[in-house]
Amino acid sequence: MLVQPGQPGTRKTDRRDANPLGEMLWVNRHRLLTGQRVQGLRRVNIPGVQERDDRRLASLRQRVGRELTRAINRIHTVLRRRNLQHDCPTKTIQTLKAKAWLKSLAVCPLDRLVMHVLKKDVKMRTWYLGIKRRRGAKIARVAVMRRLTTILWHMLTQREAYQLGGVRRDKRDGKIEAVQTLA
Repeated sequence: MLVQPGQPGTRKTDRRDANPLGEMLWVNRHRLLTGQRVQGLRRVNIPGVQERDDRRLASLRQRVGRELTRAINRIHTVLRRRNLQHDCPTKTIQTLKAKAWLKSLAVCPLDRLVMHVLKKDVKMRTWYLGIKRRRGAKIARVAVMRRLTTILWHMLTQREAYQLGGVRRDKRDGKIEAVQTLA
């Protein structure tokens, strides 16, 4: 059994928790000895394995639902930006007909390349997310496109394949070590 004070304070420390608990136990010592309910304390039941699994499943389902809503809202935003929201054959984009229509839409090859690189290259994705957090999504996307343009130029001039995470250079002797190529 876990016992907590009824009114938690603004700042929670062991010392601040112990003091009110000690006072409540001292005041209610006669009630405790007779087995009566102690006033000012609430009982916290620690969930069993089955209940914990059920809670995890419920929170996971809730999280997946939020992610689905977020993805649908992103698609709606892209369609609105390109004035395509009224061209959808159905009212919502979650039907099979609407999904087939979405797949048939032409996506800029540069957008496909950026999304492919951001999915596969962890180092590029963390760099992108850092810029996105500081400056916003549009600026981060332009930065990724600029970096990819530079990488593509180097790939074409030096006739090399794209490497995930870039190229590592040894600071002492300047030797280049390839990381992993993009599949």
